[in-house]
Amino acid sequence: MPPNKKKQGSKQKTKPVRRVGQAEGETNWEYWLRGGHNLLTRPSAIVNCDHGHSVDTFDVSERQNPIFAMLTSFDSEIASTYGIRSVIKETYNGYESVWDDDEQRMTAFHLFVRIGVNLALYVGLEQRGGVTPYYAAMACMLENYDGNINSTLIKMDAKMRDFTVNCHTDLPLSRVVVKYLAKKSTCGCLNVLYARVKNHPNIGKCKTCEKLMEKKLLLVCSDCKCAHYCSKKCQKLDWRVHKRDCMIRRWHEIATSEDDSALSPLAKQLLGSVKISGLDE
Repeated sequence: MPPNKKKQGSKQKTKPVRRVGQAEGETNWEYWLRGGHNLLTRPSAIVNCDHGHSVDTFDVSERQNPIFAMLTSFDSEIASTYGIRSVIKETYNGYESVWDDDEQRMTAFHLFVRIGVNLALYVGLEQRGGVTPYYAAMACMLENYDGNINSTLIKMDAKMRDFTVNCHTDLPLSRVVVKYLAKKSTCGCLNVLYARVKNHPNIGKCKTCEKLMEKKLLLVCSDCKCAHYCSKKCQKLDWRVHKRDCMIRRWHEIATSEDDSALSPLAKQLLGSVKISGLDE
């Protein structure tokens, strides 16, 4: 009897690709946490170092641990989502207990830095940055979390853009990512890599057309200093969308500042004329 034909449009299940040395059932982040690398092609990248982020209280075998679940969720999100804000939001939802507990949050921070450093050492400058910027960005968010995820995202928005501007391009790791990971690791493992990238130009992206170019050549919103554009045309096209984001960022600065005398007249006008909804929405 002939085998049944597959229905048109049905998706075939693809078997996850395992790296050399990756154990069956081991998640990608577990593999990179222990510094697992392709021993055949990149032996020089293998390191036996915790990069100054020893986490004695975390047992990777305890899969019911909320930090383990959070890392696994993050690993899944970066495989399916491009936007760093969406990745962070999804990694926050359901894992608020980790974020709101200082000890657990700092344990997660240490783990993200260790994984980020191992990935940076593996990637180097010979290939695309891959997911390394996401791990650096997440570590930065955990380090600077102020008790409100929306407030922290607004405060760190420009930094998140700088971290992930090279993602999903053919560009190597940016110096912003390498510098952050090098500063957060005390071992010196990234010193050679940072020495090679520290003179590289900072790359920015036009918020409207997503054109990549040197950040110093981009126009910047004079009020919030976060949105960058390749031309006045792109800036004008984006204003209808950007004006609310710009207002919220300035509102946040006012709300967290003891002295608002340095704020621009536009920011004061927006604050006085528009009612801002809560950031927890």
